[in-house]
Amino acid sequence: MRNDAEPSRAARDTWAIVGWMELVRTERLVLRRWEEADLAAFFDLYSRDDVMRWLGPQPRRAVATLDQARKGLRGWQAAERELELPLGFWAMVPLVPAASPPVGTIALLPLHEDDEPDGQAEASEPDGQAEGGERDAQAEAGEPAGLSADGGESDGLIEMAWHLHPDHQGRGLATEAAAAVLAAAAAAGIEQVLALTDLDNVRSQAVAARLGMRDEGVTDRWFGLTMRQFRSSPEASLRRTAWSTTTWERTRGR
Repeated sequence: MRNDAEPSRAARDTWAIVGWMELVRTERLVLRRWEEADLAAFFDLYSRDDVMRWLGPQPRRAVATLDQARKGLRGWQAAERELELPLGFWAMVPLVPAASPPVGTIALLPLHEDDEPDGQAEASEPDGQAEGGERDAQAEAGEPAGLSADGGESDGLIEMAWHLHPDHQGRGLATEAAAAVLAAAAAAGIEQVLALTDLDNVRSQAVAARLGMRDEGVTDRWFGLTMRQFRSSPEASLRRTAWSTTTWERTRGR
């Protein structure tokens, strides 16, 4: 059984059919890459203190300007060019109404044992309010700290994080999107996925529980922080794999 960051060749071929920009569709969402045209939505999401309050090492800073947002977005895009699908930063875009902007992010990234709170993050991933797993690394040049997708050696572990705009919380969107990404990960042969939360981020912990992730308790292993760690279970991965197969068949038939 695979337990590393590299998806199988069959899975990569499947995603090649779907296309680079879009990962999967759920009942209410399409999960796709962030684009330059999404800059206003990116800034609206990550300039909010109530979104950034759960992010990484202190001090936790919101994006202050459009230029910072543009730099962060382009950093993500550069980092994604070095990642195999289904890894990456996936924009959560409502299917209704049509042409809606992204309302959040699901990130699926390699987790590095040697990540430090003050390590440089070429692609900073601002973490989300309430319904979100957390990861941190100090971002460069005044950008907000957050998830790192830098080019270090992976330890064979994958982390998932979710960030949702406050106006769209409480509707189950983060759970729906995260379940779809976990299914895609399982279909690619990635069975072990972690989610890391602040100790008092009870809403984020509730999302992990709804996803069937196992609560492994408190750890200070990552980034010099004390966090609560959740891990995807083999049983849940099997259920998501069956769901994913059906979803991919529908997607390929579009």
